[in-house]
Amino acid sequence: MNLFEYAAAKADQGVARAAGGAGPETISRAVAAVLEVARELPSFTSDDVRARYGDFGMAEPRAWGAVMRQAAGTGAIVATDHYRKTGRTSSHNRPMRVWRARLTVDI
Repeated sequence: MNLFEYAAAKADQGVARAAGGAGPETISRAVAAVLEVARELPSFTSDDVRARYGDFGMAEPRAWGAVMRQAAGTGAIVATDHYRKTGRTSSHNRPMRVWRARLTVDI
């Protein structure tokens, strides 16, 4: 395992622990909020979801990684190749992934 694979595995473990601490019901409610925001906004970050619906009592922000992954797993949203700064000093204004609703075409 190279350094990048090791770092990715450690990050995945942290997200999984944070999601476990939040609990499956909380994660499910947050996923539902993500999908609602995806219907309303052309693009969004997890901060946009939190601004509209709150943090669902999740003490560990890494749980939002699990929320966004689970929402993406529904097929309703996709990650873009864009990032936005959070604007939060607690996150050191770090860049956050931008998401959008998956485009569908009825034939």
